[in-house]
Amino acid sequence: KSSMSMVLYAEDDIPTLRQMFTDASKTKRIEAHAVARFDRRDAFNLTANWLAENSKIFKGRVEMERSSVSASSPYVMAINQLVATLKNVEVGYGRRVSRDLNDALMLDIDHLYERCRAWADEFLPAARDEYNGLIDGSINNSEIPHLRTQTFGFNVTFVRLLAGCYRHWAQDGRNWEELAKFIRNSSIDRGKNHGLLADAGLLHPDGRALFARRQEVAAAINYIVNAAKSSA
Repeated sequence: KSSMSMVLYAEDDIPTLRQMFTDASKTKRIEAHAVARFDRRDAFNLTANWLAENSKIFKGRVEMERSSVSASSPYVMAINQLVATLKNVEVGYGRRVSRDLNDALMLDIDHLYERCRAWADEFLPAARDEYNGLIDGSINNSEIPHLRTQTFGFNVTFVRLLAGCYRHWAQDGRNWEELAKFIRNSSIDRGKNHGLLADAGLLHPDGRALFARRQEVAAAINYIVNAAKSSA
């Protein structure tokens, strides 16, 4: 026979229990989507969950039970993927969020909510008709899997690319409308070795998938932003 020690907590505060659960991820691996949902010490976790309830684009379209979305999923992205994307919106693609910055954002969380909502509900639908369709009702969730076979609009790497472009563009104090117009007028069709993503070096040679590695995405962001500036 063997024995095992256990510690039982009498606690009816569900958020506290969830925080204890995510704190345990520091010593034992916990699925990324669970940490994103329940760790309330991270400003981007809070913002992603807020958008999943309040954003016109993301409300009802965020996968909360898995760490990724399949080709047949009616969701735009998983909650942990949305967290990573919002970091791209706020600090840029590939940059880390320091503890000090996170603490500062936590003290002004409503403003972070609004900045990320503006990216989601104002910039995205202006940049791509796919997202505008979600807002105006011409596209519903059940159509998302079908559209994934036609466009990269519902590809997680592409959405993160848009987040990085948005942040990069904003560094010069430019109005994002020019960037959105350039992206909207560009082709991002699947299965074609031409168009914006091919020109940016983000498209695999077979034309059916995007490079997701940091160096290719970062290079594509620079290319798209510079091309948009040249066309403005």
